[in-house]
Parts: sequence; C-alpha cells; structure tokens
Amino acid sequence: MKLARLRRIVHAFLAAMLIFMTTGCWSATEIQSNSYAKALGLDYSNGIYTVYVQMLEFSTVAKGEGGAGGKVPNIWLGHGSGKTLDMAINELYRTAQMHITWGHITSIVFSERLLESGNLHKVLDMVSRYPESRYTTWVYGTRDSIEELLSTNTIFNESPLSSILHDPLPSYKDESLYPPVLALRFIAELNGKQNRAYLPNVVINRKDWTVNEREQSLHRIDGAFFEREGKFKYISHKKLVGFPFLQQKMRRMQVLLEDDKGVVYGSVSIGYPNLRITPVVNGTDVTFKVKARYKAALYEYIEPMSYEDMVRLCEKEIQQYIKTTYEAGIQTGVDVFGLEDKLYRKNPKAWKKVSHDGTIMFLDEHSLAKIDVDISIAYNGKYKRRV
Repeated sequence: MKLARLRRIVHAFLAAMLIFMTTGCWSATEIQSNSYAKALGLDYSNGIYTVYVQMLEFSTVAKGEGGAGGKVPNIWLGHGSGKTLDMAINELYRTAQMHITWGHITSIVFSERLLESGNLHKVLDMVSRYPESRYTTWVYGTRDSIEELLSTNTIFNESPLSSILHDPLPSYKDESLYPPVLALRFIAELNGKQNRAYLPNVVINRKDWTVNEREQSLHRIDGAFFEREGKFKYISHKKLVGFPFLQQKMRRMQVLLEDDKGVVYGSVSIGYPNLRITPVVNGTDVTFKVKARYKAALYEYIEPMSYEDMVRLCEKEIQQYIKTTYEAGIQTGVDVFGLEDKLYRKNPKAWKKVSHDGTIMFLDEHSLAKIDVDISIAYNGKYKRRV
C-alpha cells in the first residue's frame, strides 16, 4: 500500500513538472489581433523616404460563391516618412493600432523619383535584410500617385488581390506586353554588371471601364523602366511596341495586317517565340543578329489575301516594331533587349573590353545589324481562310 501510494505521488510530481517545463505559446497572438500588409509603396523626395502600406480586411480577402455581395472592399492605407526607410516604417508604427505582419506582402511599388535617385540599392538592402521579407513578391515602378494606386479596387467588387498589382499573370497571358517581374529576379539583375534590370510601370486607368455608367479606376501596365548604372529611365508604351517580341515568355500579341496603302486585311495573334540572339565580335566592333520564329493564329480576316503575302506583311511589321523599340532604347540610353547581357554570357572577355567592365554602353544605332523573322500561321480559327 505504501509503495503504491509512493508511486502515485511520484507520478503526480512528474506530471506537475512536465506542465511547467513544457514550452507553451505564451508569446503567440490571435490572428485577429494582427494587421497584415499586402502591398508596399516606396517613395523618395528631397532626402526623405515615404513608405505606404496597403492592408486588407479578412472579409475582402476571403472569396465566396457570391463574391463580396455587392459591397465595395475596404482598403486600409498607412504611410510614414523618415530620413531612412527603417525610420519611415517606425514612424508608421506610431499610429498603427495593431501589430503589423510583413510576411504576406505580394507586391512592392517603387516611385519614379526613387528609381531616378540612385538610392534603390539602399532600399532593397533594408527590405531584403528584414527577416519577414520574401523574394516572391511582384515588383513595379510607377509614375502615378502611390497613395491612389494602392487605394484602387478591382472589378466585380472582388478582393483587391485579384488585381494586376497582386496577380499579373492572367492579364499577361491574354496580352503579353510586359513580363511581370519577381523580386528575386529583379534583385539578381540589379546586382549584375550588365545593366539589364527592368520594371513594368503600373498606373491607374480611369477611362476604359465603367460600372453603372460611373468611371471605374483599375490598374494597367503602361510602359516600363530600364536600368542604367543603378538609375532607371522610363520609356512609353508607344515606343515599346517591339519589346514583347524578343521575350521568351511571350504567349499572345496581336499584329495588324495593314499594307502601305492603308488597307486592313485583318489581325494575327503571335506567340510561342523561338529566339536566337547572336553577338558578332570584330575587334572592338560588336553587332548582333536576331533570328526569331513565331507561331501564329488568324482570328480576324477582313479582306482575302494569299498566305505568302500575309506572312510577308506580318514579318515586316514585327521587324519594324523591334527596330522602333531598339532605337527608342538607344535614344534613351538603355539596353531595352538586354543585348549586352548576351555578349557577356557568350564572350565575357570581349564584353569587358568594349564596355570598360560594364561602365559604358557600347550599343549604337548600328549594333542591331540583322533581324530575321519567320512566321508560321498554323491556325485559321473555326473558318477556312479565303484566298
């Protein structure tokens, strides 16, 4: 009896010790006690950094079969300023009513002033150094107001996470104008010597969509920023008509079939490129040859024309698009198509010599010597092509 009683006492003592020694969740907080940042906007002016933080309510993030039930989702936006980015964020903490969690950010937007200032490396060092930061966020530049940009909703009163700002891939598959950029790729290219970092320019479009005859503001990609020695320069959409055609991930771009007399025959959908860019080194003279093959589909056929004429007209248009964009890059002082990177990977010794180890741009209007375009129109839609 005494032995059994002693065993019970020992077991109770060990159980009590385990209760006190077991690690608990004393420092944990309930999810409703946190605020979750979803987008970050960064601006710089007159030596002062301004940080904008977009936060969403849980009711706007969750999706049901009935959508948001007609209710416009609430977007909370906070901002703070300081002489460094970290001080700006700490200024934001002074008015934040709840703990801010940074591990759920899906997009970062840099203002044009910040991109032109040459301070982007300092900003990225702080953002990447923070433990909760992720390299799988989408990054953009903008010429619009960041405050308005991060306060813009999307269509059908859906969650703002369905917008181009947070999910650009569906829109890019429909029209492959500007490839979306992940932070990990952007940082890698920015840290390289080849000056090939690129950012799509996200803006607010106020005229193309309406709801109940009222203007509806939505996000749109319009033009892009290109790096040169740590600073970025903007090129408009009009001058970047050929930019998509030398992007390996391009899936769908429309080309208008119009002759020199202004007769429109239709339009062709171009996609799935097979690209080969070859640098040709002749002493200190470097030129590039481009060979691009595309698959095409005919979805709009207004006036009959032969297959050969259709292919010839389409190839001529794409060649002109590429030339226009290349010349716009030369005039702006940036390498739009990343030709310098092609030489760097193919012949690093020649690249180091002609670029002075990446300190000068050796491209000129004659560097893109040859553009060979080959189109195969394999699909005519549901109808036969009339000849």
